[in-house]
Amino acid sequence: MQKFLSLKIALVILFCGLIAPSIPEHLHVVTSASIDHRIFYKGDGFITAKDGDYVTFTMKSTLIEHGKPVNVTKKVACRGGDVLSVTDNKEYLCNKAFLKRAIDQTPSGVPLSNFKFTGVIPEGKYFVMGTDRNSFDSRYYGLVDKSDILRKDYPIF
Repeated sequence: MQKFLSLKIALVILFCGLIAPSIPEHLHVVTSASIDHRIFYKGDGFITAKDGDYVTFTMKSTLIEHGKPVNVTKKVACRGGDVLSVTDNKEYLCNKAFLKRAIDQTPSGVPLSNFKFTGVIPEGKYFVMGTDRNSFDSRYYGLVDKSDILRKDYPIF
């Protein structure tokens, strides 16, 4: 019994000393309300993603941080080989399935122009979206290139 307790204590000390310090570097916390999860486990690099996967990529837009590059996490909604279409009502469809409608302005009143594309998405490109209707996503800045994607993220909470 004493030997088993000593082994458990040794394992806890090993975990705390070796593994626990590396946990924070593998977590990604999202503060934006544009997606439905806040804490993610960071994947190791990026090879490919399927619809519904979360990806973190680098982007620049004058509407975010005065155009400085920022890392953004969104959900893959449509990808290379899929057919993306936009209706006259600014509704986005992937393979004829409704995704979301674009809005005309940000909640603070800044006008938005929507990304217009109808056709097969080229390989290596992704159409990404937030889960909130007001998310600033591919409906406004267009397709994300595979080379800009840093990793796939896995939702925890």
